[in-house]
Amino acid sequence: MKQKIENERVIQIGKLSDIITVLSFLIGTIILVLYFIPIQGIDFEIILTGYFYVIITIIINLIMLIGLIISIFSFQNYQKYLLKRIGFLLLNIPITILYFLIFLYSENVLEYFFKSLNF
Repeated sequence: MKQKIENERVIQIGKLSDIITVLSFLIGTIILVLYFIPIQGIDFEIILTGYFYVIITIIINLIMLIGLIISIFSFQNYQKYLLKRIGFLLLNIPITILYFLIFLYSENVLEYFFKSLNF
């Protein structure tokens, strides 16, 4: 009975981790795509949304990562499963870096930067 309860808890933790990972990716992708759709007057709002989204997502993903690490020690029979969930969660890091570089090197960001410096 205890084994079944542990199994269910580990699966719930894994599903939550997967949901957070997929939602982080999808929402980030949507924000990036919206940034490149030319809608007059909302560029700054999308940039601001993107910044806040990245900060909030980092916090949520770190909390999930810490929860998964703690779960590895709590549910030692499920280490391999939980390590896979950690790997899946950590895949968002290079994707986020890539999105940030795409965003940073786009002409709109550089244009806003130079306008703010009065060039």
